[in-house]
Amino acid sequence: MQNTTTNSLFIGKTVLELLEKSNPLTDLVGVNIHPVIVQKDTVFPYVVYRRSGLETSYTKDNYATDDTVTIDVIAVFQSYSESLNVAQAVRMALENKKGDFKDLRINSIELVDAQEGGEDVFVQSLTFKINCK
Repeated sequence: MQNTTTNSLFIGKTVLELLEKSNPLTDLVGVNIHPVIVQKDTVFPYVVYRRSGLETSYTKDNYATDDTVTIDVIAVFQSYSESLNVAQAVRMALENKKGDFKDLRINSIELVDAQEGGEDVFVQSLTFKINCK
């Protein structure tokens, strides 16, 4: 029997697809949704996200059954109120989504943490756990 693994390393592509399909989010940030890094000349507002963790479940026979991926999404805006609106739109775009996507199957997406901060701009940080198969 061959070990079957999930395609969970592709989760970033699926997260981008979900975020870009969210009209409430794109109404607020346009096309400024970026994986991993943001260029220095990127204008506000924007959203950046990254995979920050991955945990695989194995059977006794050492076969991978599913993965739980941690994704951090950061919304940056010049206004506190608007940063909250962007964070809420991100939450609506991702939370509780599931199904078959091009690269993988998502069993669940749960919001597990939310923080805020900033210095010259307002930053809302959301952490999601995504169970993939």
